[in-house]
Amino acid sequence: MTKKEKLTRFSDEALNIIEELVLTTSEEDLVVMINEIKQERAEIKNRSWNARYRVEDMVLDWDVLKTLKRNNINTLQDLMDTDISKIPGITQSGIEQLEWAILFFDMTSLQKLHETNPNASQMDAAELIVKQGKEVEKVLAKRHGKK
Repeated sequence: MTKKEKLTRFSDEALNIIEELVLTTSEEDLVVMINEIKQERAEIKNRSWNARYRVEDMVLDWDVLKTLKRNNINTLQDLMDTDISKIPGITQSGIEQLEWAILFFDMTSLQKLHETNPNASQMDAAELIVKQGKEVEKVLAKRHGKK
């Protein structure tokens, strides 16, 4: 892959930011900042279950999944950190799928359960998942005006 091909993977907004940084920051400082960001992200991934949950493991339409991968969105955390309405190539149907997936697959409550009670039973986890599923239904019904 050529350097230009690599750059085409970035959005217009990201390219503008890269251009600004290249024009206003020394190469050494850029390398340091990039390495710091990579390290911070690696630390987050080691802590967050959402950062370990791959988008391939979600129940998503094949076209939506391809769009995510094309935009370098590989984990649930990547998806949660993205304004899904601004993902290039995403459809309204895809946005609705992603809204559901973000809410339904969010591992935060399970991670908290595990951290506060490492010996929690499978039943505790199942009850939490069912409760989260019901909350997802309520949130999406309210958001999209359905009962």
